[in-house]
Amino acid sequence: MTPDERALTADLARPPFQSQIDRRWGGAKIAWPYLYLWIRARHTPSEIEHYWMRIDCSGYPQKAPTGTFWDMEHDVQLDNARRPWGVGEVAHIFRTDWPGPDRGSQGSALYSPVDRVAIETHGDWPTTHAATLWKPTREIVYYLDEVARHLDSPEYTGPRGTQP
Repeated sequence: MTPDERALTADLARPPFQSQIDRRWGGAKIAWPYLYLWIRARHTPSEIEHYWMRIDCSGYPQKAPTGTFWDMEHDVQLDNARRPWGVGEVAHIFRTDWPGPDRGSQGSALYSPVDRVAIETHGDWPTTHAATLWKPTREIVYYLDEVARHLDSPEYTGPRGTQP
């Protein structure tokens, strides 16, 4: 087991992560360097209860994780119409028109200062988002909390394809 995988495994075994299993997230499995798990969504008319994610944890915790919503049945990035959507911050963090092809497919990373791709492509974020930026002292729960907070927000309105 590599040091980054050992660090993630240790964090998954600790109370901050364990205390939220089947409450905010669940189904965690590792296929290194990926962590797969679902994160619960606030109830909306769409009746989607949760979204699966695939999170690349290579280099963890020195490097921030990077992840996207995942179709577990087909083992591919979740189709845009089925991805979580909303207004305000939710639309911002879950945007599907970013990053560009040089950093993976569109929608392959969160547009957030906790996501590796966003940090690496926004040189000013260590200054402008100093308080919320991923740091090596953070645990995976910090990343998951960011996603869960947005999926539980009143700004979350359901899957993108159900929007008027």
